[in-house]
Amino acid sequence: MASKSQDSELEASNRNSTGPRTESGKKRASRNATKFGIFSRQTLLQDESRAEYDTLRDGLWKAKQPGNEFEEILLDKMVSILWRQRRVLIAEGADLVVGSKAMRGADDGRPWVRRAATRTITVLLRLITGFRGTDTHGLKAFVRARLEPVVRACTVERDLFASELVIRAQRTGRHVREIPIALRERRPPSIQLLRRVPRVLKGLVQLGWTIRVKHR
Repeated sequence: MASKSQDSELEASNRNSTGPRTESGKKRASRNATKFGIFSRQTLLQDESRAEYDTLRDGLWKAKQPGNEFEEILLDKMVSILWRQRRVLIAEGADLVVGSKAMRGADDGRPWVRRAATRTITVLLRLITGFRGTDTHGLKAFVRARLEPVVRACTVERDLFASELVIRAQRTGRHVREIPIALRERRPPSIQLLRRVPRVLKGLVQLGWTIRVKHR
């Protein structure tokens, strides 16, 4: 138990303590309790990448093309929410987050032909490469430092690059997390489905050979 003299010294010390006085010191002190930043008022934390945040924002603006100030405000809000969701998933240990159109809880509003094509590709990926999951074409977030070596190892381009990235991430022990999404097509796809079939089949053969035989 502390003596009366020790208590007096502690009280005097507390009275004399003014905390950080400089602006930089105050900023550091304001982050003392920040570990994951899940409840932070700041959208972008000090240790997060401005380039990755800008890429997310620019991609959404290009996809949604807001037509007035109200839509711009909503889009900025969406960017903030998605970025914070990414922070939560990373805090939970995810290295790569995939938005799945086929897992339980998802809502795929595309035409039935495109839904069937997605499920066919998934079945073929499971058979050919040993893929474990429900979707590979919905990359939402990733930890750059953990995924850079995986990206450099990828060999397939265009249609199946995302699939190879997800499969290689799984096979190298990265934590791949799927989350259900709701999907609606606002405009027709830029490439017709039938025209992609030969290229996708060729890519599947190449991907199977690369993963199962060449680099197993």
